[in-house]
Formats: sequence, C-alpha cells, structure tokens
Amino acid sequence: MHFLTDWGVIIALACAGAAVVYGVATTRWLLAKSPGNQEMQDISQVPQGLVDRLRHYFLSYKQLPGAGARKVQIAEVYGREEAVEVIRRSIEDYRAKFGAPEERARKLREMLGDAR
Repeated sequence: MHFLTDWGVIIALACAGAAVVYGVATTRWLLAKSPGNQEMQDISQVPQGLVDRLRHYFLSYKQLPGAGARKVQIAEVYGREEAVEVIRRSIEDYRAKFGAPEERARKLREMLGDAR
C-alpha cells in the first residue's frame, strides 16, 4: 500500500494545521468564558496545594522517564491579568510569524482538494 508514502506528509500537515486552528479557537473560547466563581478570581486565591499540583503537572507531563535533568522551569506564578496578556501576545506573535490560522487552514483545505 502506497497511501502513507504518497499522502503521509500531506496528512501530517493537515493534522498539524488542524491542531493549530484548534489551539487558537480553544484559547479564544476559554478567554471569553466566565473567570470563575467569587472565591477564585485570581491564582492568589487558589489553595496552595492546588497550585503545587498544577506546578508539578506542567513540570512533568512532557518529561520522559530516565531523561535526566528537567528542561522546564516555572520561574514565577503570575496572576490572571498577566496570563491573559501573555496569551494575547503569543497569538500576536503566531500571527506575525505564520499568518492568520484561518488562512492557513483554508490553504491546507485547498491542498487537500477541499476548497470550501
């Protein structure tokens, strides 16, 4: 079967493009949601045990067993306003480097023969 050798790169590009579009759409959706209940409007109001569990998760979820020293650091835990600003700037940087995700998805559909 030559399907994977003939179409493998295009399928991989389609999956990567879909992942990027999904990531941007999910980020926008999450940022538009309610910030939470009255008890937890900012990370400073979250119990320290939960912050420690989140820190552990983000430090270890990509760490391979036996991979040696950790390559990820969490220098500081920021509040909501700073986090929203970091996400906003990340989206700007992505658009400046790669263009609008919607346009990339359109081009990918064209490559795959589905020009909606």
